[in-house]
Formats: sequence, structure tokens, C-alpha cells
Amino acid sequence: MRILDLVDFKLIITAEALAIYPFSELWKRDKTKDKSNAYNDITYIWYMVDYNSPYFSFTDSQKDEHIKKDIIRDIKYKPDATVLAGLETYKDLTVTPAMKMLEAAEVAIRSTEKYLKGVDYTLMDNSGKFLYDIDKVQNAIIKMPKAMAAINEAKDLCKKEQSSGVKVRGDKSVGIFEE
Repeated sequence: MRILDLVDFKLIITAEALAIYPFSELWKRDKTKDKSNAYNDITYIWYMVDYNSPYFSFTDSQKDEHIKKDIIRDIKYKPDATVLAGLETYKDLTVTPAMKMLEAAEVAIRSTEKYLKGVDYTLMDNSGKFLYDIDKVQNAIIKMPKAMAAINEAKDLCKKEQSSGVKVRGDKSVGIFEE
């Protein structure tokens, strides 16, 4: 089920989305003529959660910061309880098991990056033993291309899942003639 989509650099909100709480609440409570508040709230949700978001591989705090600065253009924007409920609803309706695994793998990649940036072969513990084993660090570096290839393969799988069909209960897909 497509709820939100990015078309020609503009977020499109489907009629189906406006029937689902909390999206319906975000829309109803916005009394502005152009629905700019609802649009900002729903845009925030899409950029925080959707696999196609350019911020997908960022941490949640990085996503939040960039979306406020780059997209909404209001660093004081604070998602309220309804927006946070929208994040969870959108995840439930669109995030597949493969996407969850990809996100976890990207967290592991960030941890490995942080570790490698902190390697200092001159550091020793209290007993005089070096903290970093050069062989272990080199093995991690040697294995990196395989890890990156696996990440790219997982991204391709996620793209196929996104384009192949609609997700229904139980993470199943609706067939081409069933929609």
C-alpha cells in the first residue's frame, strides 16, 4: 500500500493515507489554507522512515537534524505525539523485514567505521599490552569489500520489495491481479 511517495521532488499524500489515523488527524487538525503544517508533519514522517529517503542510512538523530534543517527549514520543529504515532504507523505499513535487516547492517557499519577511526596502535592498557591488534584490524579492513557488497545486495533486495507489490498482513505481497 502506497501511503506517501516522492514524485518530482514533491511528497504526494494518497487518499488512502488520509483515511488512516494518525495521518487523518494530522490533516484534520491543520487549519491553514494550504495545509502546510500537515504537509510538514507528513513530510517529516516520510523522510524519517521511508527507504527511498536520502537520509535512510543516517542515525535517527542525524535524520531529525537534517530534515528540520534541509526539508522543513525550521530547526525548532518538534514532532508531537501524533507525528510520532505517524512514524510508527508508517513503519508498520511499509517497512519490510529486509529493510529492518538493512537498517541493522548499516548500524553495524557505522560502529565499524567508528572503531576503525579510533584505532591507535600506540595505546596500551595498564599491563603494557597494546589495545589494538594489527592483525584483527587488517582482517576487518580486508573483509570490508565483502561486507559492502552484501549491503549493496541488501539494498537491491529492498528496492525489489518496494517495487514488486503491496505489503499486506504477515509481510505477504498482493499479487498482480489481486489489487
